[in-house]
Amino acid sequence: MAPSFKIDLERRLGWSVEEFAVLSSLSPATVWKLLQEGKLASVKVGGRRIIPRDAGLKLLQLAE
Repeated sequence: MAPSFKIDLERRLGWSVEEFAVLSSLSPATVWKLLQEGKLASVKVGGRRIIPRDAGLKLLQLAE
């Protein structure tokens, strides 16, 4: 049996588009739009798009 553990999304170094959408209360479509407009930074890791923690927090601070 594999060990179970809770992933604390708020403390991660980066998030997928879907995870960031949940944490920020934005829709995934809005997150993709921000990425396309260059208003939110991301990196591609393999086939995944990851939003670095610093970039996500910066965007949310600008929205305040």
